[in-house]
Amino acid sequence: MSRHPSLSLLMSFACLCLAATAFARMAGATGHAEGDVGPLRAAYGHVYVQIDGDLARTTVTQVFVNDLSVPVEATYGFPLPEDAAVTGFAEWRDGRKVEARTEGKAVARQAYDKAVARGERAALGEKESADRFRMSLHALPPGGSRKVELRYVQTLSALGGERSFVFPAGGDRPAPSVLDVAIDVRADRPIEAIEVPNQPDARVSGTGARRALHLSRGREGLGGDLALRWRQETVDLDLAARAVRSDPDEPAFAEVRFAFTGDPWAEVRAPRDVVLVLDTSISMAGAPLARAKTLALEALGQLTSGDRVELVTFAGEARGVLGGLRFADAPAVEVLKKRIAGAEARGRSDLQGALKQAGALLGASGDGVALLMTDGQPTATEGDDPFALDIDPALFGDARLVVAQFTYPRGVSRLTASLPNVTARFVPDGAAGVFAVGAIARLAVAPTIEDLQVELDGPAVFMVHGAVPTRLALGEHVRLLARVDEDVWVRVTGVLHGKAVEVETMLQVPTDADGKGDHGLPVEWARHRVADLEAEVRRVDEAEAEVVATEIRALGTTYNLATRFTSYVLTDSLAPDSLAPDSLAPDSLAPDS
Repeated sequence: MSRHPSLSLLMSFACLCLAATAFARMAGATGHAEGDVGPLRAAYGHVYVQIDGDLARTTVTQVFVNDLSVPVEATYGFPLPEDAAVTGFAEWRDGRKVEARTEGKAVARQAYDKAVARGERAALGEKESADRFRMSLHALPPGGSRKVELRYVQTLSALGGERSFVFPAGGDRPAPSVLDVAIDVRADRPIEAIEVPNQPDARVSGTGARRALHLSRGREGLGGDLALRWRQETVDLDLAARAVRSDPDEPAFAEVRFAFTGDPWAEVRAPRDVVLVLDTSISMAGAPLARAKTLALEALGQLTSGDRVELVTFAGEARGVLGGLRFADAPAVEVLKKRIAGAEARGRSDLQGALKQAGALLGASGDGVALLMTDGQPTATEGDDPFALDIDPALFGDARLVVAQFTYPRGVSRLTASLPNVTARFVPDGAAGVFAVGAIARLAVAPTIEDLQVELDGPAVFMVHGAVPTRLALGEHVRLLARVDEDVWVRVTGVLHGKAVEVETMLQVPTDADGKGDHGLPVEWARHRVADLEAEVRRVDEAEAEVVATEIRALGTTYNLATRFTSYVLTDSLAPDSLAPDSLAPDSLAPDS
């Protein structure tokens, strides 16, 4: 028997530019398997996505066949998309679907070791890091097949009334013999427009707030990312709240969302200072620089003559073009357009120097923003860690930093972790990137609500998760999840163009379980609480850390989440009724062989 784990399913769903943080681009949308003497065949792949508001629940079902003459030991692994959590794993044995159960890591490991010692077919799944999960499987015999199912949830980001979801094509991974994709969209407002820009044979149907996408391919895979995007109705200051109670004896789960989708007082907007920071180093050569130049020109086109602007380009060194902030009148704009159009990629990347120049220009600005366009590779920085930029956050004062990041989705989070008021957006390739450029340009020069506060006013509100920034730019949103036991007043306050912002709504909490479905809110609340608790573990002493870890284990086992302290385990001795029936996708989506 081969002892080399060889079945690798590298799954990912990378959002467009609209995510609240940087995104990982991961290859392998369909399965890939290799043995010592040849590849395993991906016979079938089915992806079902249910989008409910801003929550996407994904079920991936795949069938692999070992056409080799020897057994192949298998490992199923995938990197998690940004802001996602695994909520279930199953495989089919002797025609029956067997669900992995979630246990504390030590308990799961013990159960796995005992099953192996008894000669059972056992599997152990663990979260290796914040963005990677791996499941070991028993060997596939010659001519044998394996059907597996993965489930996870993730939060979709939004820019105003625009939403998007991306299914990546999988790079050079072999395409399955058959691939089916189905996406159900259940928006909380009527959908005004919806499109799939780069898969012409995808079919979209439905009206109002409900839409469905279907796509089937044979032996050719997707070829390019499947990008689904839509626009739904909004109001300028858009406050929405909902609550579900899945157990009448337990508190309800609540979601509150405030989106700054339009400027109700645009006519009184004060002038602003904008610094465009363009990376022209060699690593930006080709499509990244071309897309960045388009973004810079679009942002420039949204300024008025009362705004002030400067362009800082950087490769081996950072250089300003106008010699400082200048009014964005016709002559200045023409100079910047020519410099942007003529930019060429060459040399190293002095990202640190460029950021220091931008901070020096904006430090005293009352309404300043820097738009940084880069691939996040500071190759001119000295020292062992090129990402350890020596920049004093106070240099930027109250200015905002909007980062458009190309090519390397993970680098931007490290580059901007210590800087204030950062909004990061990843620009994907293809048609999805065109949409991203326009959205980031609008965001970069957007008006901002200052002193933002979101209050949940009620006698029984607890375990609230989600961050509320003090400043919210046009197009951004705030989302909170909480446990509540009675009706709650939700109030949003702030200051926009010197005027007071005041919006409120009553969140009505059901007294009994309504039986209409929980919209995924219980699991969504639980995974956000787990994320906050996992961050807390790193800040407290050993005794307190164990208390926090105990709660994470309880949440993981209750809500079937893979965490730092819980694992999935599959053994032959699991009772068949340990598996709940499919809740999202039909059980007959694929043949067993």
